[in-house]
Amino acid sequence: MGFDCCDIAATHDGAGLLVEYGFSSSVSLDSNPFDVKRMAEKHNLEIISLCAHANLLAPQAAYRFGTTQIIKAVKFAHALGIPHVVTSEGEHEDVHKLSEREMLEFIKNNLAEPLKVAEDFDVEILMEPHGPISTSADGLLKILEVCNSESLAINYDTGNVFVAGNDPVETLKAVVDKVEHIHFKDLPADIERGHAYGVGMATIPLGTGACGIETIVEILKEHGFDGNATLEVAGEEALVESKKYLESLGV
Repeated sequence: MGFDCCDIAATHDGAGLLVEYGFSSSVSLDSNPFDVKRMAEKHNLEIISLCAHANLLAPQAAYRFGTTQIIKAVKFAHALGIPHVVTSEGEHEDVHKLSEREMLEFIKNNLAEPLKVAEDFDVEILMEPHGPISTSADGLLKILEVCNSESLAINYDTGNVFVAGNDPVETLKAVVDKVEHIHFKDLPADIERGHAYGVGMATIPLGTGACGIETIVEILKEHGFDGNATLEVAGEEALVESKKYLESLGV
């Protein structure tokens, strides 16, 4: 299909029986990073980012993906020369009981140690819009402010901002100087909005939905964005069409 880069987008701790028996494509953060690198190289692919989405709005617990796993992901990324680890706050079951101030405090505390480790290992942690705070421009900027770390930037997800009920174009304008990576997805205009904070994959090609992809590309070009982008598009046909669409825009 003409791709030469990929993400590691599904990660877990320890061993996994479904992985051992070939039923899951998840990568263990406790595995040998170079085994994963060799697997990618076998298919002539370069790994450009590692997703470690977490429950940043919840207290730390052994059964919850959070600070510990992000730190593992940072070390994993460093070993492979991957510049970015992508995370987000998620939507913990008690999130609606929390004030904005409380949510920001949870995020700050849960990211404090990962950000210190990221600085030492020369890796950036990127906050992706995928929760009640991060899917708005105001929220993203508040997260960056409260964490106050040069090792924290933004992975901008076009579809997650849209499905959360915000304008992907206007939101990007407000935060573009802090964007280091892009997750491209387009969503239909009639999708239900304002009741969810993200969708894993789009099922339609880029440029056929209501997320304003062409304008988003123009904004990125105007601000000299030269980072990587991931196509979060499901289905081979839609994926290939999305690649051709971005190429038609000069990406």
